[in-house]
Amino acid sequence: MTAARLVHFPAFVDPVTFAQNVYALVGCWIWVFFLVLLAILAWTAAKMLAWRAEKEHYAIRARRDRIGPDGQPYPPTGRGICAACSRTFEKVFVLPSGQKLCRDCYHRRISRDGQ
Repeated sequence: MTAARLVHFPAFVDPVTFAQNVYALVGCWIWVFFLVLLAILAWTAAKMLAWRAEKEHYAIRARRDRIGPDGQPYPPTGRGICAACSRTFEKVFVLPSGQKLCRDCYHRRISRDGQ
């Protein structure tokens, strides 16, 4: 018996090109693996860049909440009634004199007094 008779291939499989087809399939799976790996790395890089941009955005926002447009830090805050417009706010600035001003009235006062 020859070696070709020991291996029984179905009628639609060509024994000559079977190994070539297997190598081609293995090569395709390797390409698919690397493409999936590349997609995962690209997704991770995009998420990192988005996270950095979001972090910078929130840092700028936090600085804007702490530092006024004139570069000076805002006074301490609390809840209360604005002394200038007599409206209630969640966040009013408590001045060293004890007077409480909302953000708009505080900015008007700074621009008026030139502080």
